[in-house]
Amino acid sequence: MRLKSYYSGTVERAIAQARQELGEDVMLIHSHRTTAEFSHLGAYEVVFAITIDAAMPRPALETVMEASKASHVDSPGAPRPRDASFDPDYARLKKELTNLAIFLEDGTNGGPLNGVSQLLSDQGVHPELAFKLQGELKTQTRYNNVSSEKLLALLCQNMESRIRTEAAMTSFGNSTKVAALIGPPGCGKTTTLAKLAARFGLSSRRPCLLVSADNYRIGSSDQLRSLAAILGVAFDTAVTPAALAQTIEENRNKDLILIDTPGLSSAEMEDHAEWARFFSTRVDIEKHLILSASMKNADLSFVVDQYRVFDPNRLLFTKLDETATRGAIWSEAVRTGIPLSYWTTGQKIPEDIAEASKQELLDAILKQERRPRSAIAGM
Repeated sequence: MRLKSYYSGTVERAIAQARQELGEDVMLIHSHRTTAEFSHLGAYEVVFAITIDAAMPRPALETVMEASKASHVDSPGAPRPRDASFDPDYARLKKELTNLAIFLEDGTNGGPLNGVSQLLSDQGVHPELAFKLQGELKTQTRYNNVSSEKLLALLCQNMESRIRTEAAMTSFGNSTKVAALIGPPGCGKTTTLAKLAARFGLSSRRPCLLVSADNYRIGSSDQLRSLAAILGVAFDTAVTPAALAQTIEENRNKDLILIDTPGLSSAEMEDHAEWARFFSTRVDIEKHLILSASMKNADLSFVVDQYRVFDPNRLLFTKLDETATRGAIWSEAVRTGIPLSYWTTGQKIPEDIAEASKQELLDAILKQERRPRSAIAGM
């Protein structure tokens, strides 16, 4: 088996070119946007697997093997890339594709591995990560016949090792716990903040302060002030970073300070650069990036990358009740390396919030409680 890359403006055009040159049965392995270094070759690199027929005439065989070593360029006059063997990204990609090729060599025998990547993709796991997990399973079980239960256990182990959870509000010590909730508009920051105040402040009888730093939306402070009154906890506003810093220092007698921040779209980030600088330099503040669980992988990555200027150190997912899949949560935790803190499952205060759990997340992705034991074996 050989691997051959096509560069093209669209994935569909690359597939058409591959089928024309290599035949209708050519197998697509991987596609991704090209890096800036190779962008002149095309917007996408699409990798295909070529099965070398032992009966193929020698000249034809040599031609295919040579072709598999080179990248195809759909623009005749475009310059060829430099030797990719010295490119670290190429080495990483080659390692990933080798794992996939190992699976594809005998992956059509109806074994239990067939369909693992499709199962994960259907649950919202990023396709590239799904393929990688499948390749790892193939490598781990290549010389052994394993049961579906063992296969599922290996998959869970591989997925669990890639993410972290850290619900730090469960331990306070002798210092004031300060946490800020940041994120885009409509992600549920204010309601989530009230849930945290009720669960870790009011129910534990700890002195708690809610601070609104959101002077951007009309009525946002009023909403949080009303929630604070209902909960019976202190409330304050801080419309500038300097005012917020002073408010924190003046309330060090409180056990818990929770800060609500403006919901900013990508176009509004530059207007609030002062807030970003403030939070990114305050290592004493936990910064929970609030994200909707119903967002797609691409949208989640876009939002997280936009908010990196705030230096978030926790991911908190809301609205788990509004989606049937959990794979995107796992994928983003893997991509960023940021630990998961909490997630919410509805509007009830404080019931609909819980500490993030690796096992619960994987059970939801793999649907272990509802999936018959024989289903994995039939994949």
